[in-house]
Amino acid sequence: MFRKPQPKPKPKSKPMVDFFPGLIYVGPPLILKLPKEIIEEIISYFPDINLALEDKGDIYPFYDASKVKWASEYAREDALRALSQTCHALRKNFLPLLWYHFDIYRRTGGSQTMGDKARWHKQVAKALVRRSLFLANSKNQMIASYVHSCRVVLIFCSPSTVLPEFANCLASLPNLHSLEILHFDARLGPNLKVGLKNTEFLSIKKIVLPSSGYSILGCCPNVISVTCTRIEEGGSELDLIDTVIECCPKVEVLELIESDKTTIESIAQNIPGLKRIMFRMNRTADIVDCLKPLKQLSAIDFMDIKPSEPDHFPSPADLAKSPVIKAAKEALKGPLENRKLGVIFHCFTPIPMNPRSPYYDYYLDKDIKYCTWHKRRIKLSVN
Repeated sequence: MFRKPQPKPKPKSKPMVDFFPGLIYVGPPLILKLPKEIIEEIISYFPDINLALEDKGDIYPFYDASKVKWASEYAREDALRALSQTCHALRKNFLPLLWYHFDIYRRTGGSQTMGDKARWHKQVAKALVRRSLFLANSKNQMIASYVHSCRVVLIFCSPSTVLPEFANCLASLPNLHSLEILHFDARLGPNLKVGLKNTEFLSIKKIVLPSSGYSILGCCPNVISVTCTRIEEGGSELDLIDTVIECCPKVEVLELIESDKTTIESIAQNIPGLKRIMFRMNRTADIVDCLKPLKQLSAIDFMDIKPSEPDHFPSPADLAKSPVIKAAKEALKGPLENRKLGVIFHCFTPIPMNPRSPYYDYYLDKDIKYCTWHKRRIKLSVN
C-alpha cells in the first residue's frame, strides 16, 4: 500500500516589521497648528468665482456666466469641500468657509452654446431651486448659519417656481449680509419683487446689481451699501436711486456708473445720511457741486479706466488740478482726518484664448475679450 504523502509544513510567518519606528502622531491635523491667517492665505490662492470677464470698455468687469467655459470656476469650493470631508477636525474648521458664499451661476459643461440657451437656463434654474430647498430645510439650520454672502445668476426660467423658493432660502439665512447679482435677465424686471413674495430680507446690508434688478431693493430695507455694476435695458440708474429713496432709508454708501445732474440732485435731497459716494471721473464740476447739501458726506471716490500706457498712472499732484477734484474737496464734510478722497483706476489685462484648448468654442469665443481685472486707488489730499 502506498502511504499518503505528508503535507509539507507551512513556513513560519516572519515577525511584523515596524516600518515606522518611534511614536505615532495621533493629534489633530498638522495644518491646524498653523496660524489662522496663514491658512486663510493658503486658501486665497484657490480661484474664487473664477469667471472670465468681458472687457466692454466699462468701469466694471462684465460677468456673463452663460458664456464662460473655464474649468476652474468652482476650484475654491471643490478644495474646501474635499478638506471638510477628510475628518471631523478639518470639517469643523473648513465647513464654515465652504458655505460662507452661496454661489449659483454654472458648473463647467453646462455653458451656453449656439442653440443651447434653453438648456443652460434650465440647469441654472434647477441648481438654484435645489440649493434653495437644501438651505431652507430646518434640518440644515447650522449650515444655513454659515452663509454670509449670496452670489447668484437670475434668469427667466420658470420664475413662478424658482423665485419663491429663492425667497424662502434667503429668508432662512440668519447671517446673510451681502447679495451680488452677477447676471440678471431683464425680462424679470419689475415683477421680481412680486416673484420674491414681497419678502423682506432684513439681514442684507450690501447689494451689488445691474440697474435692471433695481426692484429687489424693495425687499432689502436695511441695506447700507448699494453698487450698480452696469446699465441694462429694463431699468435706469435713476430708477435704482428712486427705489433706494423709497425703500432703503439707511443707505450710507452708493457706487454708481452714469450719474447725471438730475440723479445727483435727487441723491442730495433725499438721501441725507449718505457718507460715501463713488462715480465716474468724467463728471463735470457742477455735478459734483450738487453734493454740497449732504451734511454727512466724508468720502468721495472717482472711477476711471487705466491710462493706455502700461503701469503709468497720473500723479496725485496732476489729479488735484482737475476742477472736479477741487469741487469734491469743497463737498466733503466732517473732521479733516475722517475725510477721504481718491481716484480708483480699473485695469483690464487681456488673456489670449488658445484655440486648441478644450474650453475654446469658436462661435462663442471669437468675439469675446477675456481679461483679468485689477484696480488701483490713488489717495488725494483733502486740504
